[in-house]
Amino acid sequence: MTDTPNPTPPEDAIWPTPEGNLLDPLATTDGIAKAREALRSLEGWTMDLIESAPVKADPIHPTYVHDLAYLVDNLEAIIDKAKAIQAEAGEALAKAVPFGTPRIAFPGLRPLTPRWGGTRKEWAMDILGDLVKARVLVAPAKVDTETGEIVSPAYERTPEEVLDSAFSVVSLTGSNLKVTGLRALGLDPDDYCKKTPAPPTVQVTKDALDR
Repeated sequence: MTDTPNPTPPEDAIWPTPEGNLLDPLATTDGIAKAREALRSLEGWTMDLIESAPVKADPIHPTYVHDLAYLVDNLEAIIDKAKAIQAEAGEALAKAVPFGTPRIAFPGLRPLTPRWGGTRKEWAMDILGDLVKARVLVAPAKVDTETGEIVSPAYERTPEEVLDSAFSVVSLTGSNLKVTGLRALGLDPDDYCKKTPAPPTVQVTKDALDR
């Protein structure tokens, strides 16, 4: 499972306020050149696709059905190539700004949000399962943090509450655990799995700019 919240920079770290172009020209020249070359290649390949007239070799279906199938198949390939270029450029951009930068914004461009995170695997499900069961079946006591007084004692949850609590941790679709739900139960997911660093990414703010 992948969790990519924005990190909190260390208290002793002083990050510059993102203003203007933070890209280091020396560090990113190769990456930018490769991305531009890939885009030019993609543009040329796309134009060839649009202007070409493939020879239909199917005697059953009409020519326009063949041509539409040709376009759909090749457009899917274009999308895959474009996504690969975007992923590489996004990773380079995330690495080029200070760790913890919450937002990258330039006039005429949609705002971008860098994401850092890791991939969780090899969950200790035997240990974690027992801990989750106990917390799902019984609601913990609520304690006033200032006075130490028990505001609400622990109690056994109703079947409906048990289901709601369980679904806050385990997804109905897929087999992924919900780390937010685990934290809500007082469990740190990183204590029960192996977490490996993942490449940083950049998330584009959708519909923030009219094209």
